[in-house]
Amino acid sequence: MSLRTTIVIALASVAANALPVQNEVIACPDVVTEPEHFVACYQTNQMAKVMGLSGHFPFTFDNKTFIGSGEGSAPGPLAFVAGDDSLETLLRVNKDRADAVKDQQFTEAEAGYRLTAAMTSLVGFPRSAVLSSQPNNFTFVVFRSSAVFKSSSAVSMFGSEQPVVPTFSFFAEFVKSSSGFEIPLDLTRDLVAAYAEQPNPMAAFSKVTGCDEKKVRALEYGVRKSPTDFIEALVPDILDAGCSEKFYKVYKTARTASRDYPLALEGEKCVTYFVEKFKNLEFDLAADSLRAFYALCFDASPLFTGNGFSFSGMVNANNEVAFAATTFSQQLTSREFVVPLTNTADLNSDDFKVLTFAALPSIVTTAKVDPSGQKEFNREFYAFLEQGFFPTANPVP
Repeated sequence: MSLRTTIVIALASVAANALPVQNEVIACPDVVTEPEHFVACYQTNQMAKVMGLSGHFPFTFDNKTFIGSGEGSAPGPLAFVAGDDSLETLLRVNKDRADAVKDQQFTEAEAGYRLTAAMTSLVGFPRSAVLSSQPNNFTFVVFRSSAVFKSSSAVSMFGSEQPVVPTFSFFAEFVKSSSGFEIPLDLTRDLVAAYAEQPNPMAAFSKVTGCDEKKVRALEYGVRKSPTDFIEALVPDILDAGCSEKFYKVYKTARTASRDYPLALEGEKCVTYFVEKFKNLEFDLAADSLRAFYALCFDASPLFTGNGFSFSGMVNANNEVAFAATTFSQQLTSREFVVPLTNTADLNSDDFKVLTFAALPSIVTTAKVDPSGQKEFNREFYAFLEQGFFPTANPVP
């Protein structure tokens, strides 16, 4: 888990790093502990128990492919990843895809982009991430979770060799561990309290940052300007969401610095950048400015819940209940974790494998044409994002 949309647009170039398909036949075991076995299960449309693996939509920067996240031009020090249970869901939904094609419910192409939408929803991507006038395919890295903890510094900062549940308390401890700077306890408490009082992450984010909640929701959902003026989104950027002066200043200043000098904010240097700004009083240290810091460096977008579960605003692939009919519990998609920033070039070839998911059709090619010849955004085409990817007669409760 922006936003993450910025990362998605760059993903097509990662396909060049995909490993070649082996000629030997690799079986799908009952329990998957290796990336190549996961790929074997995926390619043969089989389900399995998954242990010790993680998945991630990678970040491409400086002609390198990273397991990394962030809202700047370079990845920050952490990467949001999907865990074992999410990967098991991917295998199940992929089987649903294959079954839907076999039963002639959908064509290969239709089922393919429905699978893509289901997976992006599962990991907490916003609806806006799959609505584009120039869509690119998505690549997804499946890797050994332990492989990204090879350095002693990574183990020291995380306290173990396993992915960690991201919370505001963890972020504060990570900042202290990596820089020595202590986030005041009351600010962390304020963030936790706001999200406890407002379970919907977009509502909580808006309360903390002073943003207009309606605009934040429009941003994340990818609401178009109008039925006929639909190429651009109504709210294309978080800086257009009417946020507080502090949030706006901190986020804009840092993002501009990241675009102008991306290497200066890569990895842990992003934390250093903010810490120095707070120490020098160039940025006021408050709940809204802290939230801007976590968004830009860690990719804790407006959809970040702070409780270890993903949220997307689309159908939950785990239950396929139409979004409008869901409880908040049903809207939480799957557990999310964070791991240290890792260049895939530093991993062994058997530590990871790459899958490619088909992009959703362009909003231009799917547009409707009215009797006068005017093109209109085709809401009906994308209705499955809220109604169900591979719906069954009896959705899971």
